[in-house]
Amino acid sequence: MAKIIHAFVICLFIFSGLNANNIVAQEKKMNILKNKPVYRLAIKAFGTQYFVQVNGVTIHQEHFSGGQLSTVLPINHWMRSGENTIGIYILPAKPGEAINPSASVAITLMVKDKDKPDIEHSIADITFSGKLLTDDKAVSNSSPLGRLDSNQEFKPSASGDVEVQGITKKGVSAYEGALLFSRKINIPSSLPLWAFFESENVPDYKPMGDEEYYKHLDVLLAEYMKVQRALESGDIDAVMPLFTERNKELDAAFYLEPGSTEKKIRAALLESTDKNEYELLEIGRDYVNFTVEDNKKLVSLTRVGTKPAIALNFKKGMGSENYSMIFRLKDGKWILTR
Repeated sequence: MAKIIHAFVICLFIFSGLNANNIVAQEKKMNILKNKPVYRLAIKAFGTQYFVQVNGVTIHQEHFSGGQLSTVLPINHWMRSGENTIGIYILPAKPGEAINPSASVAITLMVKDKDKPDIEHSIADITFSGKLLTDDKAVSNSSPLGRLDSNQEFKPSASGDVEVQGITKKGVSAYEGALLFSRKINIPSSLPLWAFFESENVPDYKPMGDEEYYKHLDVLLAEYMKVQRALESGDIDAVMPLFTERNKELDAAFYLEPGSTEKKIRAALLESTDKNEYELLEIGRDYVNFTVEDNKKLVSLTRVGTKPAIALNFKKGMGSENYSMIFRLKDGKWILTR
């Protein structure tokens, strides 16, 4: 009898150990958020001007009301573990006009595991329909609010670790007739906290007089001129330290080997120094303005139409290239972060 009990205890111990291992293996297998989450934002739009935002940063914009688009953008470098916000600005063709009733814009937050790229899950969306705007149901076809379980393929669950909040709507004073639809999503993950989330707020440039405004402009413009001069002289090594934070965080965001982004930007800058192929556009205080992101943490200098300040035209044929440079403020100094 003692031998039977002893054998039973051993079997029970083995079974318990196997069961525990299976649970751990299953959680590791199914929980994308704790491994290497890859966040993407799908955009489908037609018949309107619009801006798409992630955490108060514009990641895509369309200024042509007659266009149509279907694309997917990687957004790990804009996401954080915890509360995130996605949003759409919908604009009429001209300030004060009605939004096109045929307009439609949908953005969908999706995630997949880098190690299993063929399996992707939708977390939440905002789906706007112009024809439903008059009934105040413009986003009624969006995904519902509630909790989702990342261990169970993001299925609805009262105890889920992902919380999708409702959609808010507000007018935009800077552009009469425009509307902003946004929603918050609490989604814990293994992503590190990017430096810009904890940066100082940038100054409010709108109420400044000319003297104060251009004083601020000249300080940030000096950072852009470092890249401008490097492209003129061909001395790319001199400017690479400027990209340190940007390169490091982009490597981390997309699980690249350290130094990968630096190699890419170095190669691109070197290629742009070819004066037989490219014509570097002049830059100065008369050519650029501040573009401040809605999160008040990031700012860039842009040309007319929000084009990046550093730009080159092709000498052979039509087209141009540009370098987007987005800065944050720390201890009164500008740091290139994106």
